[in-house]
Amino acid sequence: GLDRLLTLDEVQVSDHMVLTDVTTGRYHITGTTDHENVWEGQTQGFHVYTSRNLEKWEKNLAWTPPEGSEWNQRAWGAVILPWHKQFVMLGAVYSAERNHHGILSMLADTPEGPYVLRSGEPLMKGIDPAFVRDADGTPWLVVGGREAIVVAPLTEDMMQITAPEITLLHASEVPGA
Repeated sequence: GLDRLLTLDEVQVSDHMVLTDVTTGRYHITGTTDHENVWEGQTQGFHVYTSRNLEKWEKNLAWTPPEGSEWNQRAWGAVILPWHKQFVMLGAVYSAERNHHGILSMLADTPEGPYVLRSGEPLMKGIDPAFVRDADGTPWLVVGGREAIVVAPLTEDMMQITAPEITLLHASEVPGA
């Protein structure tokens, strides 16, 4: 529930992204929002902070792991993508059983959620998801966190990878790394 509006310095997000919703005139910030459980323990999930003026913010718990899901720790770096008249959230969540993060795809009717997990299986391993479209309009998932930057094309609904992953850059190739 919403207790009070927060000031911008009370918005606690790292690996953040901002979505401007021109249809509603609202701004939404998400990313890594569960700082209490960022390294261990079951995650609360992903929060979305929403504002009309960039000064006062509402905090909403937008997604929490479903009961019994193995993807329930270290929720990092969510992004929100408009998709038709709905919104897709892509976020990295850790599975202790598999000992790695997976990029999960969630769906909601509004940017602030609530989001519903679309599949029990992640799109791919990794953290820090990002999203781009190529010149042909094909959606691509861009992921870091495996000592490399890895990309893969997605279905239009952002639910499945359509071709093998491509490694763009290994950490050993990054100048100064």
